[in-house]
Amino acid sequence: MAASNSDVNCIICCQQLSKPKLLPCLHVCCEECLREFVISRLYDTIGHFPCPQCGQTTRLPPQGVSGFSDRVTSAVRQDLSVLRPKPSLAPGSDLILSFGCYGTGTVDLTQPVGLAVKGNREIVVTDCSTNRILTFSLQGEVKSVFACRHSIAGVAVTPGDTVVVASTDAGEPLALEYDNRTGARLRVFGRINCLESTNGVGVVSSPFAVVVSSFETGTVHVLSESGRLVKKFSRRAVIGRAYHICCNSRGNIVVSDYANSRVVVMDRLTGSCVVKVGGIGNAAGALYQPLGVCVDSNDNIVVADSGNQRVVLYSARGTFRGIIIDMSMGIGKPCNVACVPGTAMLVVLVTGRRYAQIRIYSYNPNTWHDRQNGTLLCIC
Repeated sequence: MAASNSDVNCIICCQQLSKPKLLPCLHVCCEECLREFVISRLYDTIGHFPCPQCGQTTRLPPQGVSGFSDRVTSAVRQDLSVLRPKPSLAPGSDLILSFGCYGTGTVDLTQPVGLAVKGNREIVVTDCSTNRILTFSLQGEVKSVFACRHSIAGVAVTPGDTVVVASTDAGEPLALEYDNRTGARLRVFGRINCLESTNGVGVVSSPFAVVVSSFETGTVHVLSESGRLVKKFSRRAVIGRAYHICCNSRGNIVVSDYANSRVVVMDRLTGSCVVKVGGIGNAAGALYQPLGVCVDSNDNIVVADSGNQRVVLYSARGTFRGIIIDMSMGIGKPCNVACVPGTAMLVVLVTGRRYAQIRIYSYNPNTWHDRQNGTLLCIC
């Protein structure tokens, strides 16, 4: 008799099995997860694929993914209990917790983009398809959900633990501040500069400023506490297409340049390049279509290297320090990252076709030592 699957997780999505499919190597996954894994990598055109867990070559049945057995016996379940899936991690980067899922429910995620962590260690996520701001505890408990009356993208946290979101509506202010507990709109930034839509947003603590980026024009705006424009940098040669941004402890602006597959650190006052890292590729130190970016307490730069399906670490000077998490053998891509203040934890937002999840990993930057070999470093 087939055994219950309630205590067996999918080797791809790390969640409870849905329509399980058993591979010849005895690893098991959800039917839809396996189909996504096979089709997205064009393995269906060659008729075989590597097991996402062990890499063993597996031939596709004539019926495709649906042809694999859906019977997980008690003996197989016992074997699987010691083979719980984990992404490939650097030492000290264990997966602590994963929560959230793709869906259309009130607390589900459809197209999550922005990610930030408040000082009280609550996780804030923006869902741009529904224009909602969702707040979770570190245990995955939903604390609040509310919808905005405008289109939103990135999110950042102010020193007062309110949230600022970037507006993708050209007729709206560049950024808006909310109390994420009540949904009350508190302040607007760039009211008279509303001809551009923005995507990334960051906050400088002292002196307070809000920084927003425009993906379409490659422009970065620096806005004062009163919401007025202080600086505007439009240097496509330096920042390309600024997707996500954050600010380090020195007030410099860290820009994720999606178009040129790199990360640029800019001086907030002059707009000049301080550090530039990456460059298209999959070698050590290279990036491919980076999305979210954050800094830790030591100003180390953490990047969601989405095209390479990994999270990578650079020092504040731009030296490549290593791959924190490798997700290349699983479903979904890291689209954003955020460090949890006062803890050794890193939050990663993972998305894919009909897939969304929030994962919390242990994170100790001292695990990685600066590496000179293979480093792509440019001090501008």
